[in-house]
Amino acid sequence: MELPTGVKKYSDGHFSKLGKSANIMKNPIWKVTENEKEYLLMYCEKDTICKLCFESYQKILDYEKTINKKITWYKHQNGYIICSQNIYIHQIIMNCYGNGKGTKNISVDHIDQDPLNNTTENLRIATRKEQEQNTKGIKEGTKRERKHSAKELPNGIRQEMMKKYVVYYHEWLDKEHTKKREFFKVEKHPKLDKPWTTTKSEKVSIQEKLNQANKVVQDLDNNIYPQKEELKLPKYVSLVNMRGKNHLVFDKRTNEKRLNIKMVLPEEYDLHEQLETLYNKINDKYSYDCTSEIL
Repeated sequence: MELPTGVKKYSDGHFSKLGKSANIMKNPIWKVTENEKEYLLMYCEKDTICKLCFESYQKILDYEKTINKKITWYKHQNGYIICSQNIYIHQIIMNCYGNGKGTKNISVDHIDQDPLNNTTENLRIATRKEQEQNTKGIKEGTKRERKHSAKELPNGIRQEMMKKYVVYYHEWLDKEHTKKREFFKVEKHPKLDKPWTTTKSEKVSIQEKLNQANKVVQDLDNNIYPQKEELKLPKYVSLVNMRGKNHLVFDKRTNEKRLNIKMVLPEEYDLHEQLETLYNKINDKYSYDCTSEIL
């Protein structure tokens, strides 16, 4: 990880004594001068620099004394700095945690919308309404406010992080609401004939999916159009035409029985979506989880 020029070593960090990270230095800190003011830069896994001030760093040290434990900080998939106690660094600095998931009540707001800038001057405790007011109209091209009927955004994703035309989707894959998928679409863009959808795989973080959608909007602004990816059919699945209609067919033989599902495809379809629908039908009919095989 490259650091800005002119930095000076401030702290060597600490070492874990157990696990695969034993004897590996964690969270070393450097001191840097910026606009005639000194700040601290802390390294966090993976390849991430978190900005602190001396006051915010002292609050972290005070918290560690309270719990009598040295904390290792790392970058969460949502872009924020978190520890193994499932508490974010900005929550510790502002002494604001235990208020429920997300921003339903009060939470810590990064004034400049940079989750890695955890100086006290950049943090404030705000209600959800105050956060929304703080973000409206700040960045050109961002949507000004969400409809009341819109899905609640996932933890770590805020409205101002989404470019214009980017819409968040959340769907349940079963009646029991135990399996879900989250993704984004680029909708109603004047340069798109139909909506563009990010990957729906749960193996990809929601932050990365948002990055995909934002990149498409950015490219469209420069007259670069998204390329349609060719999705190969997975094992045990075939695409056949029967009686003039396309079908997805899942056919697998096990030691106990044969699993067979035929599903008619619509005239226009997204193959990945149809594969997920096929997966649900297989699961409903046979109580057989084939996620790893067809998704």
